[in-house]
Amino acid sequence: MTEGFIEIRERDGNRVVTILEFLSPANKAGGEGMRQYYQKQTEILRSPTSLVEIDLVRAGQRVLAIPAHMIPKEWGHDFLACIRRSWRGSHREIYSFPLRKRLPVLPIPLRSKEKPVGLDLQAILDQCYQLGRYDKLNYREDPTPPLLEADRVWAVELLQAAGRR
Repeated sequence: MTEGFIEIRERDGNRVVTILEFLSPANKAGGEGMRQYYQKQTEILRSPTSLVEIDLVRAGQRVLAIPAHMIPKEWGHDFLACIRRSWRGSHREIYSFPLRKRLPVLPIPLRSKEKPVGLDLQAILDQCYQLGRYDKLNYREDPTPPLLEADRVWAVELLQAAGRR
């Protein structure tokens, strides 16, 4: 399987400025997919390229470029993003997106003296939902892995209000 990613390059196309990775189940499930992801992540972190990792996959292990002990325990079930600006060395920014809240606009780093560009994750997700025809899925089944009980109740109420359950 081919795993996609986004590269932001300098205008002349020679230098990669930032790489955006939307993590996949294969990146987080262990085995070869995870090994390959860690190898790529290490190469990027050793380079003069900024890295943005976006984790919207609830299953699997955390593979963000930040030690697990630095992720607050209360964020354990949230979606996360990790941003490493190449000119700030080992410093990382981590963002948490609880299931019940709108996905944020993330600041995507360009070059060190340039203002970041906003990436509206919720707008992207909404467009993917419409274009991918996810409205045709059977929402009568509970998701895997299961949601926390409070999130499950919220999701059921939301689906019932939309006539999907």
